[in-house]
Amino acid sequence: MFDLFGKADYKLPKPEPLWKSGPKSSSTNTYKVGVTRDGKTTLTLVRNSTSMTLTMDQPTCKQLIRLLQATLTEDGENEDANT
Repeated sequence: MFDLFGKADYKLPKPEPLWKSGPKSSSTNTYKVGVTRDGKTTLTLVRNSTSMTLTMDQPTCKQLIRLLQATLTEDGENEDANT
């Protein structure tokens, strides 16, 4: 394996990553929603390779929905404002 007085012919293997990354998220896939086993709603926000997950009970989830609905306009004038 090693030759103490000469050249070593053994090469260290490349380490395998501890995790595998998923597909790259596109600009249209910046959030995910789900439900936990105990019935709470999860909202995961994804930006580049960073993500943040909010876990909410039903009253909190309904409050967030009301806050998001308050930003919408009737005629959709803000529909493509940030794209």
